[in-house]
Amino acid sequence: MEVNKGNAALVKGFSAANPKYPVSNSLMYSIYKMLPNDTDLTVFREQGKIQGFNFAFIDNHFNYHTAQDDYSHINPTTVAHQGTYLMPLLHYFSNTDLSNMNSAEDYVYFNTPFCFVSYPFSWILPLWIGTFAVFLFLVLIGIGKRILIPVEIGKGFLLLFGTLITTGLVTLFGWKIILLLYPQYTDIQQGFTYNGHSYIALFICLSLAVSFLFYSKSKTDQLTINHSIAPLLLWILINLGIALYLPGAGFFIIPVLFGLLMLVYFVLTQKTSKFLNLLLSIPALLLYTPFIVFLPIGLGLKILIGSSILTVLVFGLLLPVFGAFSKKGMWSTLFFIVAIGFFINAHLNSDYENNKAKPNSLVYLFDKDANKAFWKTYDTNLDEWTKKYLGENPKNANNQNSNPLFSKYNSQFTFSSDAPIKKLASPTVEFIKDSVVGSQRHLKIRISPNRKVNRFDIFANETIIFYNFKANGARDMQQKGSKYNRNGKKILSYYIVDNEPLEMEFSIPKNTVFDMTLMESSFDLMSNPLFTMNKRAPWMMPTPFVLNDAVVIQQKIKPTLKTIPEIPLKNIPKFAAEKDSLTIAQDSLKMQNDKN
Repeated sequence: MEVNKGNAALVKGFSAANPKYPVSNSLMYSIYKMLPNDTDLTVFREQGKIQGFNFAFIDNHFNYHTAQDDYSHINPTTVAHQGTYLMPLLHYFSNTDLSNMNSAEDYVYFNTPFCFVSYPFSWILPLWIGTFAVFLFLVLIGIGKRILIPVEIGKGFLLLFGTLITTGLVTLFGWKIILLLYPQYTDIQQGFTYNGHSYIALFICLSLAVSFLFYSKSKTDQLTINHSIAPLLLWILINLGIALYLPGAGFFIIPVLFGLLMLVYFVLTQKTSKFLNLLLSIPALLLYTPFIVFLPIGLGLKILIGSSILTVLVFGLLLPVFGAFSKKGMWSTLFFIVAIGFFINAHLNSDYENNKAKPNSLVYLFDKDANKAFWKTYDTNLDEWTKKYLGENPKNANNQNSNPLFSKYNSQFTFSSDAPIKKLASPTVEFIKDSVVGSQRHLKIRISPNRKVNRFDIFANETIIFYNFKANGARDMQQKGSKYNRNGKKILSYYIVDNEPLEMEFSIPKNTVFDMTLMESSFDLMSNPLFTMNKRAPWMMPTPFVLNDAVVIQQKIKPTLKTIPEIPLKNIPKFAAEKDSLTIAQDSLKMQNDKN
């Protein structure tokens, strides 16, 4: 599902290695690059410019990075499938000169049941030009032979856009209504519900029902072919956009070429062949229809409208096949009834249960500066477990996200309630260096945990400009020149090993007001002896992608005050008698620190 830019050598190598069951295409990576996601391959690509293959499987997305993400929730055949990639590729590349893996050229690639196909990006535009030229030629010939009628072609555009708009509206508002009826679906951050396959099938059936209904008047071969000109032209225009902006999907032109062959046969013979049209529809079914299912699984049911629109577009391209169906009104009714069946099935499987658990979240946060403690959650639908801590009427926490913690889906705290203050050992903050040189204030700060913790999150006022930032000696910290590049208040997250401290070294303009915040987190809320926590019910699990089941201390970053023992009066030097009390205290503290 992912290769690097300049993939020609990789794609050729993949093809030469000849894995037995390849399932891949270059559009997957083109889509993936648009998402704010990273993988283990990212650092190799971006910092080392090292070529690589990335393999993944996305079905049952609701288990991804959850407590259910284990072998018992994976199809063993899927795991075996990874092996069918690994062994041939290891064998091939272990005998290949890896210094020749970088290439200036990219390849389009896709699989079929029979072979793995690839060709250069440089072919995409010529293929499109040739396709458009043939299409234009055929339309002109057809109009000249009076078998293509401009009025009927115009009606075809009305039918196509009427179908697209109706289907789009049905899916858009249909899914919104479903979310109102089943608010628990928003608990699953991946956006794909346990019964998500039923909803995909539901809206595909509704799309086909609407399509058959709109085209029910296309009763003759001539009308059908005239009405098919509109979707054929729209697909050609879509492929122009692909050629210019999304070349990874360049193979989308291939089913259009086969659609043109249906038109060629009609223009030459003035009739259609059901068998030939069925044969020529195979590329569209192989290359287009998998995306109808892939997209909402991988990107969430919120884009079901994309699946519905793609269903209509494929239906339009294959109109010479579907147009031959008699009693299209009956087919429309049949697909509508099947859609109702899938809705009933989705309803019957809409509740949470064992192995289809409800995600929920809870965080204990102690605000040291305010000396207050809170229970917080990311949940929009509270359940019996979270209500034990948050109560029946918790406060809205939308205004309590001033220091937003990282989460894959930008989740923020939704509800909050007061919590008892626990005796937590706060971290020690030491300003090892704090000096002004010229226009810059140079700081070195050490933060040491005093309890078993897992992570520090550092935030700073967005007006502060950091220069020459180092963390535990690491210099490559998203800097542009000497300036530290950050997005929003977040400075960094430090995942702690063996309670090792964090040392930050940087400079800021000397007149800048110093305003930094620390959030120290331990991932032990459920086992921490200071808390008596109830176990989740078997049909619950921790929410993934967020800081969860954590004990957090939030505080401003400022030097930790050290407790100095009381100094007997006899130990105060005689010369101090002539000094004021503040100076005496300063001298005494200095003496004691020197002694320590």
